[in-house]
Amino acid sequence: MSPATATTTGGLLLNYTAAVPTSVSTVALDCPDQDQKIYTTGHNQTFVLSCYRGLQGGDFATIVAYSYADCIEACSSYNSWTGNKTGCSGIQFTNTMGATYKDYQGNCWMKNLGYSGKHGEEGGIAATLGLNSMV
Repeated sequence: MSPATATTTGGLLLNYTAAVPTSVSTVALDCPDQDQKIYTTGHNQTFVLSCYRGLQGGDFATIVAYSYADCIEACSSYNSWTGNKTGCSGIQFTNTMGATYKDYQGNCWMKNLGYSGKHGEEGGIAATLGLNSMV
């Protein structure tokens, strides 16, 4: 399989095709630099990032995400579309896309309030919905 190609016009990509998940070994993950940072979504929800920390349980959807930001934005969009500001209260993202996709058909798990935290390993980042987003 050849790599995806695209052209640019005015700095924007045209005709971009994302690589098939099984052909991507890993995607970028800016850890530990993002640990305990705040990420604000396009829907104005805030999430606290935790590098190398896992969120166990509470999964309601698994998707393919090419960045942890895509994963968080999907969670926030779910909240916006459903009208439930806390329906997706956290995410678990792994950068090992190819291997994870083979086992789970995704590398981003959206979580409801039924999750619990635990220490994780390199290659993962969790994000939990900030309290000011829940009002």
